[in-house]
Amino acid sequence: MISLVLYEKSFLDRLLDIFYSSVHGSARNDYSKPQLDAWAPEDPDRHVWEEKLSKELVVVGVDENGEIAGFGSLDEGKGYVDLLFVDPEFQKIGIGSMILSHLESKASRGTYAFSSKNALPFFLKAGYVVVRENHVVRNGLTITNYLVEKNQ
Repeated sequence: MISLVLYEKSFLDRLLDIFYSSVHGSARNDYSKPQLDAWAPEDPDRHVWEEKLSKELVVVGVDENGEIAGFGSLDEGKGYVDLLFVDPEFQKIGIGSMILSHLESKASRGTYAFSSKNALPFFLKAGYVVVRENHVVRNGLTITNYLVEKNQ
């Protein structure tokens, strides 16, 4: 059983672990190792993450043993689903959908996200549509993702 709780600063290390393992595990077939490293470095800038997480609504999925299984964030004013990551050991059991649904319920209008190639089927299944292909440059490397949106 997964419960959703609000982010606390003490969760940061675990969220960074989930981010890294999710990107490097789930996206490894869609992006090169250098792209994955640019997107999710092994040693991320904690200050940047702390600031980002303090400015958005962040919900965390926790199992019955208190283990953090995933997290997501929303810029409520814009309807922007900024982060949505689930630990690879907890994927494919509905946690991402639960988090996304909760974030969508907090948005004042429709929501949008920039989906990785590997997450695109997830967003399409959740009712999002592709607006356009997008290219982000991280550490000099271009990473392709997709702007997706859902009107509510």
